[in-house]
Amino acid sequence: VNLGPIVNSPSIDTAPSISSDGLEFYFASNRSGGYGAGDLYVSTRATTDSDWGIPMNLGPTINGSSADYWPFIASDGHTLFFASDSFGPWSPGGLGSSDIWLTTKQTSERNPEDYWGTPINLGPIINSPSEDCAPVLSLDGTTLYWDSKRPGGLGSADIWQAAIIPIVDLNADGIVDSVDMCIMVD
Repeated sequence: VNLGPIVNSPSIDTAPSISSDGLEFYFASNRSGGYGAGDLYVSTRATTDSDWGIPMNLGPTINGSSADYWPFIASDGHTLFFASDSFGPWSPGGLGSSDIWLTTKQTSERNPEDYWGTPINLGPIINSPSEDCAPVLSLDGTTLYWDSKRPGGLGSADIWQAAIIPIVDLNADGIVDSVDMCIMVD
């Protein structure tokens, strides 16, 4: 079933990712009014039986002047992976023509321009000098899968995987931060 004119636009709307609670729908679009050639958006709803709301741009913390695409919201609902040309080799930490980045929610507020932290490049184990995109985290959070045009593959683009090393969240708030460090020091 087509999601209709509230979510869809006359432009390209692609790469859907839905939160595990079914209340947030992330996607990429080159619709007008964005920050670059392609931006990330989210549409929300109050319940899983409700209609999707008007998509909101995730803002300039995530969306740069070039193309940002392939959002994937992890099952924790706080971690967003995405691919970006905007944060390419001309940007600190950029390794290739397209890299995979992650950002985390800083608050539970529903204003997407305010609640995402500064994106972090996943580094040279994941990103290559070629195009790396389409990140997907396994449901249990132990494996990251992505598409890459890096050398050593069988085709022009191959699917890759990397194990995720677990980090202990000592206060069980879903965020590994300085609070966890203080618990460990105490």
